[in-house]
Amino acid sequence: MSTASHLTGSSGGGTANKQKYPNPFFDLSKDYIPSTIKKLFKYCRSFFYKNEFINSVIYKLSEYPITDFLYDRIDKQETKDSYRELFGHYLKLKSLLIEIGLDYMTFGNCFVSANMDFNRYLHCNACKEVMQFDEVKKIKLKQWKFHGTCPKCNTQTEFRPEDKVIKTPNNLNFIRWAPENIDILYDPLTGKSRYFYNIPKKTQGLILKNERYTLEHIPLLFLYSMENKRKIELNHDNLYHFKRHTLAEDDMGWGKPMLLPALSLIWYMQTLRRGNEAIAVEHIIPMRAIYPAAQGTMDPYSGMNLGKWRSKIEAQITNWKKDPNHIGIFPIPIGYQSLGGDARALMVTPELKFLEDNIVTS
Repeated sequence: MSTASHLTGSSGGGTANKQKYPNPFFDLSKDYIPSTIKKLFKYCRSFFYKNEFINSVIYKLSEYPITDFLYDRIDKQETKDSYRELFGHYLKLKSLLIEIGLDYMTFGNCFVSANMDFNRYLHCNACKEVMQFDEVKKIKLKQWKFHGTCPKCNTQTEFRPEDKVIKTPNNLNFIRWAPENIDILYDPLTGKSRYFYNIPKKTQGLILKNERYTLEHIPLLFLYSMENKRKIELNHDNLYHFKRHTLAEDDMGWGKPMLLPALSLIWYMQTLRRGNEAIAVEHIIPMRAIYPAAQGTMDPYSGMNLGKWRSKIEAQITNWKKDPNHIGIFPIPIGYQSLGGDARALMVTPELKFLEDNIVTS
């Protein structure tokens, strides 16, 4: 990822010993900035789910621009109701637009395709009968072919699959592709891109385990892709790539996440939070100490049995815990001191608030 490599910087010198600050124009966070766009996506996803502040900001940016749909310019009430049913009930378009915003704001990229559901039919190679997928029991993939027992001729045989698209509004849906699974081949001379999809390992595992629902609904192209160990090229006419504008650089096919300018601030914020966490663990609860206090010329350490004194003090504390109104009687003054408990003074909460404002700005 060229942007990340720009951020890392270099020392510019040939010193043998690695310095703490190799380049005065960069800070310590440069050593942790992801080197590729795919690694950056993993960071962005982690920040989105685990940082409540960033999660809230991204949700607000994604939800705020999406308003209710207006149908005032449609004259016929029947047509207006049809659009409401299509956009609201079937496509759930408002939720889709918010989800697109979440991908765009988090990754700087969102890949969306339209898809029509299909019914899968199986042709028996033995009796040539055609049946729905549900009718064949214990279906399995063998050498990337469907095998099972035909319910018509009761023969263990191979089946030829056939998919028939269901062209109804309730079977239309939109697919958002995870950016980590997309490869982009960008031509800098024409400005055009080709998009390739890598099947996730989880999906591959379900296919190899012959998970029935997956075998029924996975596109046949996915099986051909796994069989030939090739990526799937997504149809350019059925794919829209939402991407943030970038500079002219090596990976111009990709948009850059909004979080990229704030990575150093996020690293600094996480450092302060770890400091606050350590302070809270070590300093939030004070350790209390009681000791016999000297008064005038009386020295309790030389004129008293300190073992008995300790037993008496422990007994008085026990009675006080049982009865908060208990009044203890002590023959000599008691000294009291607390160690720790200064977490409030040590914590850097104001600095964190300042960083949050800077992250929103960035």
